[in-house]
Amino acid sequence: MRAPDLTELILSSNEFTGRIPLPSSSFDIFEHPKSLEKFIISDNKFESTISKTIGNLTGIQQLFFDNNDLTGSIPAELGELVNLQQLSLSYNALKGDIPKSMANMNNLSLVHFHGNDLNGNADVFLNVIENFVTDCGRPSSTNDPVI
Repeated sequence: MRAPDLTELILSSNEFTGRIPLPSSSFDIFEHPKSLEKFIISDNKFESTISKTIGNLTGIQQLFFDNNDLTGSIPAELGELVNLQQLSLSYNALKGDIPKSMANMNNLSLVHFHGNDLNGNADVFLNVIENFVTDCGRPSSTNDPVI
């Protein structure tokens, strides 16, 4: 599919399965992925990991992958999306820590990670996020937010 001017891709609330439609190279699903600003695949049955090529979507502002069957960890390349304002990865089967590279994402105002098996401190978001939702955890001795 060649869509050089595509700014929104919304595939939410279907029964889509398989891998997330992300570019694996510059010749894949989007000819110019940097033009994409809104990518929403919420409420489907996608059952893959989040590809490291997510970092190619440098113009993205809204990324909603919530309520799917995504597995693996959050790739560090997500931190390359410095224009990202809203991120929801809630209600999947993601595991591991929040990448420290996400500290570079100063435009984030909404982050939803709840309904996953993530762990560690979420201190990368301390002075940035207005709306941060994740699973409750026992506070650490330093009172850092935990996920």
